[in-house]
Amino acid sequence: MLDICDSYAIDYDVKFNCEKSAALRIGPRHCYSCAELTLSGKPLVYVTSIKYLGVYVTSAKRFKCLYDHVKLKFYTAFNAMYYRSRCSNSELVTVELLKSYCLPLLIYAVESSAPSKKVISMLDKCADAAVRKIFRVSSSDNCAFIRTCLGLYHIKDFVRKRTSKFMYNLVTKQFPNDVVQIGLGKLFDFYDFNDSCFSVFF
Repeated sequence: MLDICDSYAIDYDVKFNCEKSAALRIGPRHCYSCAELTLSGKPLVYVTSIKYLGVYVTSAKRFKCLYDHVKLKFYTAFNAMYYRSRCSNSELVTVELLKSYCLPLLIYAVESSAPSKKVISMLDKCADAAVRKIFRVSSSDNCAFIRTCLGLYHIKDFVRKRTSKFMYNLVTKQFPNDVVQIGLGKLFDFYDFNDSCFSVFF
């Protein structure tokens, strides 16, 4: 495949930057050494993780993404927003800013990166920490009640909605609509046949 890329580069006068190119291994033998891969006559460096469109993919037995940077971005954005919104003396204003500017950082590309239950729980704890700080509560029950009243649902609900919408848009380009409805109804118990636009929470 790399030889085909080389021949394409020669035919169309394209030059690959090998210093910015890398190889990432995913599979049962990802931790074993293997032969060098060369591009434009230069060897590619094997890396343990790579960033693509804002998503960090890591080398593992199966496809897996990293989310530590997501938590860092969320807390950075929330602390900056919370510091500036305190002068409004309104928790609801802060919550709306949280929904608009901070929450999208938590659920960015979750529909395609397939986060595990552990990752979803970690992301939900970030939202819990923000709500606790805004309303100055410590009880988990109080935090859950406030989130329900304000429409700050569990992160797993956002993931389910966004995944269903992503799959719907992906499949409808390949199959008729009636086949799509039957298939999604079997795959996702949360698929709503009456909700053709798959409305999300914000």
